[in-house]
Amino acid sequence: MRKWIIIAICILLLCVILFLINRNDEQTLGENYYYLPEYEAYDVGYPEGGIIYKSSKKNLFSNVIIHGNVIRMNDNKDFIVAIQLKEDTTKISKKQLLHYFIIEKKSDIVYGPFLKEEYLEKREELGVPKELQLKE
Repeated sequence: MRKWIIIAICILLLCVILFLINRNDEQTLGENYYYLPEYEAYDVGYPEGGIIYKSSKKNLFSNVIIHGNVIRMNDNKDFIVAIQLKEDTTKISKKQLLHYFIIEKKSDIVYGPFLKEEYLEKREELGVPKELQLKE
């Protein structure tokens, strides 16, 4: 009886370890791109909010691609799309603007910042799949 309990516990531990290893990491975007969300950005010294960076390893921020306040992002094997929240300081009354970006992973080309209409046109031009959406 004890033998079966020990075997069951070992199998359960193995399953938990495999689950933790294989779970989808929302911060790893592929092709050495990473997303650092706002709640972690403050902890590591980026007070302006979330960023997208490229690095040979996670949490090495030597090549920040989109600086500060990335509020949404999504990715697939070819592209990363992102929204950055910026404040318009050129006017007397401050208002917030959304800047849109598209990153082509294989060629490391960053398109943007765009306003929404320009972003939608560029998506079409680059062939970004319709399934790769940003929720506003």
